[in-house]
Amino acid sequence: MAEHYGWSIIIEPDSGDYFIDSEPEKCLQKAKQKHPTAILLEMCLNETGACGRI
Repeated sequence: MAEHYGWSIIIEPDSGDYFIDSEPEKCLQKAKQKHPTAILLEMCLNETGACGRI
């Protein structure tokens, strides 16, 4: 977390594959390229894991 604080992480739960990038759009592109039809989980590498505010 110290090295990638605030970066996006997307996890494909069935395979356990994960993708990280400082830009959320690029992170999603990487994940969709490998798992185009999968349901993905996006989180942020920080204390809460939240990607934004509601």
